[in-house]
Amino acid sequence: MNPDRIQIAVFDGLPIDPHLMDWLKMFRHVEMVSRFKGKDAAPHLAMWRNRVCKWFLEKTELDALLFLEHSKLPMPSTFGVIASDWDVCGCVYTYDDATHCHPEDGLLGTGCLRMSRLALEAMEKPWFDYILTPDGCNVDLCSCGWFCKRATEAGFPPKTVGRIGRTGTAVFWPSDEGKTRMQRYEDFRTDNRSPK
Repeated sequence: MNPDRIQIAVFDGLPIDPHLMDWLKMFRHVEMVSRFKGKDAAPHLAMWRNRVCKWFLEKTELDALLFLEHSKLPMPSTFGVIASDWDVCGCVYTYDDATHCHPEDGLLGTGCLRMSRLALEAMEKPWFDYILTPDGCNVDLCSCGWFCKRATEAGFPPKTVGRIGRTGTAVFWPSDEGKTRMQRYEDFRTDNRSPK
């Protein structure tokens, strides 16, 4: 896909990693999502994501929308999410406990998720929502799982096309083998290199 035809939406609730900011300079269409909060501050992340999708469809003529979270750290294989012709695709990443996001269910997390205009237009709304457990105390299906199931139902199954790191007190680098390499964030800032 042509990078100039992709709208990137950065979920910037917290400060954005400077390395991610440098990576974003390669792209023409980048929006910080905090501007979509609205008067009610969209306390529900799924509402925020739905607002961005609606804005993308109504206010742009671009071909795809890429969600990136503020804590993501691109690595060479991250470009798979830019280059792929797949309609719904994304990159594998890890959580704070170094486990991969959606390791066994075949779904993609929204931390690095690209959706084509065609897929969004074909899907039933809302694009994002949560399903709680019967007692309402836990999430039974997260908003990324909701989205991936809706996309599959509309004929656009998600596909993993790369990997992306995640920052915190450490940088977590997912591998193709399902393992995670952890690097102290300060070491990464000094070294400034991601694994292949």
